[in-house]
Amino acid sequence: MLTLCGFAISNYYNKVKLALLEKGIPFTEEYVTTGSKDEAVLACSPLGKIPFIRTEQGSLCESQAIMDFIEATWPQPALMPADPFAQAKVRELTTFIDWHLEMTARQLYGQAFFGAAALADSTKARIRQQLETQIAGFKRLAKFAPYVAGDMFTQADCAAFASLPVIG
Repeated sequence: MLTLCGFAISNYYNKVKLALLEKGIPFTEEYVTTGSKDEAVLACSPLGKIPFIRTEQGSLCESQAIMDFIEATWPQPALMPADPFAQAKVRELTTFIDWHLEMTARQLYGQAFFGAAALADSTKARIRQQLETQIAGFKRLAKFAPYVAGDMFTQADCAAFASLPVIG
């Protein structure tokens, strides 16, 4: 059985968990915090990042690699379209969410969620401008017809569900 390791505050963990749930794949969860120095964790995720999975074949880290493994191993119900170009568009949207929107918004998480020191107003203004630009770009890429990439629920929807609520 597959074990999903991490915890629910991580949008990347939630992206993978949503895919597992949507596909109806049986799995267990193991609470692991990010940045662990435990050798058992580092053997599965060399930087101690979450999520990672444990399978009968071994462990796998990095959320998108995990998503691709899930799709290849359990192709139904599909979270990727059959058409290669449409698949690439889903990956484009997922990458945009993960690397542009989420990584920019992440700069605010310490103050917003964890009680870190307040950011300088100039820093918040810079992040706001970046997010406004990136949200406008995302609106150009996304179809919302009715799903992020079009008429099918895909991996892009898993990423959007996990990340967009905190971005706004």
